[in-house]
Amino acid sequence: TTFYIILGTTNMSFNTTEVDIELKLETQVEPSQVYFNEDVKAMTDIKTESDIGSAITHRFTVSIKKLLPCVMHNDVHFT
Repeated sequence: TTFYIILGTTNMSFNTTEVDIELKLETQVEPSQVYFNEDVKAMTDIKTESDIGSAITHRFTVSIKKLLPCVMHNDVHFT
């Protein structure tokens, strides 16, 4: 699975060349208790998703802990 983080440019300078960002990842799984009943099936015996086992839902929350735009000041002189 691929996910993207899209940042807005509101309140960022046009001179911003880098962004230092610190992210926080939180995960949740439902149900919280999952077990393996050791009843192994052959691939040919699996016809539906429920033959594999109970569905598990994963939730991921990504939040920004720190966002610091870095501005490079280069003095460029043309002659």
